[in-house]
Amino acid sequence: MLRIIITGPPGSGKTSIISRLSSLGYPVLPEAARIIIQQEMKNPDSQALPWKNNDLFSEKVKNYILNQNAQNEVCFTDRCIPDVIAYLKNSGSNQVQPYINSLEALDLHPEVIFCPFWDEIYASDPERKESKQEAKKMETLLRKTYEELGFKIIELPKFEVNKRCEWILNRYKNFFF
Repeated sequence: MLRIIITGPPGSGKTSIISRLSSLGYPVLPEAARIIIQQEMKNPDSQALPWKNNDLFSEKVKNYILNQNAQNEVCFTDRCIPDVIAYLKNSGSNQVQPYINSLEALDLHPEVIFCPFWDEIYASDPERKESKQEAKKMETLLRKTYEELGFKIIELPKFEVNKRCEWILNRYKNFFF
C-alpha cells in the first residue's frame, strides 16, 4: 500500500484535511500518535505518553503505524514514522536508528504534503499540548527530518480545508482516477 504522507507541525490543519478526504471517500490512515494518546489517557497509570516517557510512547506509535492497513493500494496518512523521528530528536533521544530502519517496511510516496504552521487556525486540545512556539520549532524540525530522509517537501497553501483537499486531489489524481 502506497502511503501519501500529510504532515506538518501541531495545529496546521492535517487532521481536518484527513477527515475531509475520508468524508469524500478517499482512503486515509488517521494519526497514530493521537490514537495512542487517547488510548493511554484512559489508563491513569500509563507511562506511554509523550510527556511522561517519550521513548515508550514513540515505540508504540511506530508499531501502530507499521500495523496500519488500508483496503486500497494508495492512501493518505496523517503523519508517519519520520514525524516520530523528529519528535524523538526534539526530546533529545538518540534512539532514532531503529525508526529509520523501519521505514524500509513501508511503501511511502517520495513527496510529502507539508502543512505549514498557521497561527490563525492553531488551537491546543487534550492531545496537543504544544505551545505555538513549540509548534513553530517542530515545523522546522519536521522539514529538516523529512529532507534528511530524502523526501521532497510539497508545501500546501493556506486555504480553507475544502480548497486544500481540492489542491491535494488535483496533484495526486492519477493515483485515484
